Amino acid sequence: SNEEYEREVEACDILLSGNVEGILVSVSRKTLNFRHFEEIISTGLPIVFFDRIPENISADMVLVDDIDGAYRATAHLIETGRKRISICFGDPNLLISRNRLKGYRAAFADAGLPVDERYIITGETPDEVENETSRLLSMAEPPDAFFAISDLTMSGIMKAIYSHKLKIPDEVAVIGFCEEPFSLMYYPQLSTIKPMGFEIGKTAAEMLFKKILHNEPEVPPKRIEITGDLIIRASTVAG
Repeated sequence: SNEEYEREVEACDILLSGNVEGILVSVSRKTLNFRHFEEIISTGLPIVFFDRIPENISADMVLVDDIDGAYRATAHLIETGRKRISICFGDPNLLISRNRLKGYRAAFADAGLPVDERYIITGETPDEVENETSRLLSMAEPPDAFFAISDLTMSGIMKAIYSHKLKIPDEVAVIGFCEEPFSLMYYPQLSTIKPMGFEIGKTAAEMLFKKILHNEPEVPPKRIEITGDLIIRASTVAG
């Protein structure tokens, strides 16, 4: 879909016309109308959503536990003594973004700390995130830590931190929801909540094969949330 709603709808039409036996879907970032998925479900064609899922649709879904992951990432930063923690949660229209923001807020609440709304930023491109991060770093009281909910937002945050010549983690700590190759490409290497992409893909495919092979369309839909591993590296704890 290239993250475009129109291409996603077109792709669904192509799959239906091709008489596929099942569909795996990660919803595009721009999708707010889910009617095309509702039409697929109404035909009885097996479908499983993974990672980015639609709201208010009854279907099988597999995703990482976003609230729990964001909670543990934020709690880890608080445990290291950080209090001015910024979160960049991407597109606010996405359920995945809103759930990760919920986890962030919950960690502050459980620690008895107030959330400073000034440190909550959004951005849909690395450039937007870099600009927002740079703005925060220029404040009189800049964040002492950043939590990025995706590889995309992390790239913008890291560019801004590098341009401000800040030492990680001495002057600012960084943690993200990042896959393994991405989290290891920066210096220092990034602490992260593992998004469990491989595990999500494997589980979603197994669910779809089961639906196709056993032909059980009437079985109640399942929602599986996989817990992401917290991996602590040098971006939050000095070696």
